[in-house]
Amino acid sequence: MNLFAFPSLVAATISAVVGGIALFQKPKSRLNRSFFILNMIFSWVLFTEFGMLLAESYSSAKFWANASLIWYFLLPVELHFILIFTGKRQLLTNKLIYILIYGPPSLFLTGHLFGNVEIEIIHYYWGWIIDYTIVTNLDSMLALWIVLLSISTLLISYDYYRKATRKIHRKQALFVLLGICISIFLGYITLLISPLFNVNIPELDSIGLVVESTLIGYAMWKYDLFAVTATTAADNILATMDDCVILANTDGIIMKTNDATEKILGFTESDLIDQSVSKLFFNNPLRTNSALERVFNEHIDTIRDLEIEFIDRNGDSVPLSLSISVMRDAAGDRTGMVLVGRDLTEKQRHEQEQRRLELQLQQAQKMETVGQMAGGIAHDFNNKLCGIIGYAERGLKNLSDDTRLLRYFHGIIDCSEEAAKLVQQLLAFSRKQILQRKTIDLNQVINDAKIIIGKAISENIDIKTSLSDKIGLISGDTNAINQILTNLYLNAADALPDGGDIIIMTEPISVDLAYCQLREGLVPGDYIILSIADTGHGMDEETQKKIFEPFFTTKEVGKGSGLGLSMVYGLVKQHDGYIECESALGQGTTFRVYFPVNS
Repeated sequence: MNLFAFPSLVAATISAVVGGIALFQKPKSRLNRSFFILNMIFSWVLFTEFGMLLAESYSSAKFWANASLIWYFLLPVELHFILIFTGKRQLLTNKLIYILIYGPPSLFLTGHLFGNVEIEIIHYYWGWIIDYTIVTNLDSMLALWIVLLSISTLLISYDYYRKATRKIHRKQALFVLLGICISIFLGYITLLISPLFNVNIPELDSIGLVVESTLIGYAMWKYDLFAVTATTAADNILATMDDCVILANTDGIIMKTNDATEKILGFTESDLIDQSVSKLFFNNPLRTNSALERVFNEHIDTIRDLEIEFIDRNGDSVPLSLSISVMRDAAGDRTGMVLVGRDLTEKQRHEQEQRRLELQLQQAQKMETVGQMAGGIAHDFNNKLCGIIGYAERGLKNLSDDTRLLRYFHGIIDCSEEAAKLVQQLLAFSRKQILQRKTIDLNQVINDAKIIIGKAISENIDIKTSLSDKIGLISGDTNAINQILTNLYLNAADALPDGGDIIIMTEPISVDLAYCQLREGLVPGDYIILSIADTGHGMDEETQKKIFEPFFTTKEVGKGSGLGLSMVYGLVKQHDGYIECESALGQGTTFRVYFPVNS
């Protein structure tokens, strides 16, 4: 019984447990996965030593010796892990470095599998040995490669320790450096003292491996080195921030995020850990934005308030105001970067709403100005028309039976009366038409108007009504309401040259200040909404801006005065109401008229 076998078994168990704990803590972390793989190799190598130390025959010893060949990959994986651990993972993107690290063990293992290279069963254990068929030069190269990997691992770890400025980081680096030093030291001590023993060999290298595994595992658990470290206070600050905060290493690999990132983008921290920041950029502006390129290519340290789009969990774009700051240590080396993104969704929505309100106010002011001008012109023009009509009528009385002259004077009177109608429409638009108000039932007026207007429109147009029986009464002029309905009906019918539907609806509504702020001229209170919608060709945005202006028309020359909707606008305003239009090309048009309920 070889008493030195059992420390190898215990060491193998400890190494496997430590690796498993690290992986369980953060299974998506590239660092933790690398550490787990390293520990599994540690554990397997230690377990094969346990098997060899208990071997009692040549075949058993050879089996365990073959099984231990994975030790060729122990040092490469260890160096791989240290490169990730110390933030130098960018070196692993170099194919030459990959070949130098993993090439030699792959060649030796391939040679052994094909029977070209035999392994030596350490004769210090049992006195058994299999002759080498390996050439001396190749053997020397393997030994040199092992030494170079050991030195590289040690130097990188020491450099990480030397450059650590914060006390907590220095402790992390010290645990890693001690683990590697102890492992290398005890491994070489084993080789030096093994000739002094026959069969019972003290396996100090197994103790070294488990010490290394435990120290590094403790550093990762205690100080959370699988991410960009932060103090508890800093973590609390990040948790309370409303801005999206992302910490990344020098390669742009995400190491930590805050709670606001999940609220804004929908990604949890575990979704983003070990992912490239560039994957969050909508349409990857890294290729086109020079400021971003300079930050990521180490030309500048800071970029502020760059308006950019990130991609959220659903694949939609989220507008952010992005600031990036590069983090540097005391030696001036880049250690990572902090990305802070402020969600601009509400800001942009507010700006759009502000622009809409400004345009609405400008339109209202323009309509007010045009209305005043139209009222003044209509008043003066009406006086002139009265004179023309009066003189024409007096001329008729003094005429003889000259048929030709009679026809001329009647023509003057007819044209003047037509002009007078236009004047009345202008007066309605300018809100100077005299109304005869009384309490009326809007539903009843709509039903009466539907019967009359239905006879005047095409038979292939279907008029549908949905009138609420819960609306109140309004104070209005029945004739003016009929004028509003007639014009809106006829406009809807004109939009349906090939037939379609006109839908008339009434419904009660109570509007508050927030609702009114989006509609210039509307005041809080109870209203009845009269909606007249058609399934016609609709209007574009530019047309909608002008529809209530006097003399604006989309009809052919001679087929419309352009005063119909202007008159509707004025009459609605005279009823202390509000009118709005909603339309889109190919999607029909809806006019909504708000009449205040009679209190």
